[in-house]
Amino acid sequence: MWRKEILAAIEKKQSVTIRLMDGEILQGIAETCADRVKIRSDNGVVYIPILDIDHVSRLIQLR
Repeated sequence: MWRKEILAAIEKKQSVTIRLMDGEILQGIAETCADRVKIRSDNGVVYIPILDIDHVSRLIQLR
């Protein structure tokens, strides 16, 4: 499930792409996860309710 992806991204400070139930797509760094996910992007901070999330993708950088 996508909740594991968000928690891994928070732990590793990775970039995520989140698709919401209404089709909107948000990108940024996931910072916290409780009843909402905090995403920090170039446009500022966005709080997304867990129930509004449809899909999560992580960007994993190779070193």
